[in-house]
Amino acid sequence: MRSILCAVVLFALVVCLSAQSPPVISDDFTANVTMIEEHPTHRTHLRGILYEDYTNRRQRIDTQHNFEHPVHYSFFRFYQLHTEYEYQLENNKCIKRALNATMRPAFDWVQSGSHLEPRECHGQGSLGSLWGKTTDHDFAELCDGKSNPNTSPYWMALRTSKHTGREITFHTFTAGTPDPNKFVLPSICS
Repeated sequence: MRSILCAVVLFALVVCLSAQSPPVISDDFTANVTMIEEHPTHRTHLRGILYEDYTNRRQRIDTQHNFEHPVHYSFFRFYQLHTEYEYQLENNKCIKRALNATMRPAFDWVQSGSHLEPRECHGQGSLGSLWGKTTDHDFAELCDGKSNPNTSPYWMALRTSKHTGREITFHTFTAGTPDPNKFVLPSICS
């Protein structure tokens, strides 16, 4: 009886020690991304540099769109001011519009999420660890790199019950608050 009890305790200890703890990834970062933003009436596909400063509730996306010729766009989003600026470099044009959205942290939910083993996920040609969380209003998933899970997210998806959300594929990722100069508006936007 004693040996069975020891075996059960040993097994429980091995299971607890082998359980993977969730990654701690900064909600402030700079990344080269492919991103899909889902809105109630449309989807926006972007590829470029994402400067995400969750601490100060601001975001900048630098991207390029090709029609007859390439046009470089910078989207400046200031969530506390409820304002977005769309700056078109080649046309030296700036459009200001109301931003009726709440900035949500990209990764803070992971700490209360679940490791979805044995399901696999892949990114950048490598096998990753899949994390998820579902509530009455949100659905979130993250695939992070196994070699350094705190600094190598491969992709993440966050959707709400209001048919909004975003999917981000990370090509590069640098944790930490982006340079404040990245949020200085071009003079034409002032």
